[in-house]
Amino acid sequence: MRQLILRLLLAIVTVALGAAATIYLLGPHAATAAAFERYRTAHRAGDAALLTRLTAAREIAFLDEQRRHALASPRSVVETLSYRQRLTILGLRSVVLDGRLPLEILRDTSPHELYAATRPALLHPRALDKMSVVFAVPKGGGRSTGYLSLTDLPGLPGQHLLIAVAWGTAFDFERQADGSWLVDPTPLHETSAAENKYWATRREPTGNEFLTRFYFRASPERAAALWQPLM
Repeated sequence: MRQLILRLLLAIVTVALGAAATIYLLGPHAATAAAFERYRTAHRAGDAALLTRLTAAREIAFLDEQRRHALASPRSVVETLSYRQRLTILGLRSVVLDGRLPLEILRDTSPHELYAATRPALLHPRALDKMSVVFAVPKGGGRSTGYLSLTDLPGLPGQHLLIAVAWGTAFDFERQADGSWLVDPTPLHETSAAENKYWATRREPTGNEFLTRFYFRASPERAAALWQPLM
């Protein structure tokens, strides 16, 4: 009986490895890895226009939605939103109050123009330097999820993939009609926000103190201003 179970497990592992190898070789891995490299190069160079062209619509629409809250929503509304939304809204208000982004741009530009305009203020150029796509999984409808790993992480590629899946370090990718791929960093941003929320809510239930006091290093007066709509 024990021998039979071991043989079944070996057969399952063999089939799984074969399927993974087929997906890796024939699936979207090479294309998404190349798309990620173009995105990372633009990110590192601070090329806001190119970065915007390489970014999928969902991420740009997310920023556009938070722009509306930054301009008009009171604290009572903002506090009901997700942690990532709150972080983005307060970030937009912060760069406007600091003079790094004119209020007119936040108020009057198109979603794509706003995304490009906010890159210099919100971008961390070296954030993706040591990351690469280790495995891409097709999701159908021209979409894939690419799992990211640190390039200098010790261990085998399979271990890197397991860590990436466990940590939720992934980008989505969208194939366009011309065969090119756009990058959607939403999954990684949501994972990062969830981690921030975990540590923030250990201090106090809402996590808002972490946002203002530790993330934005705001004085009580500045914290009060960040919770106020800009218009």
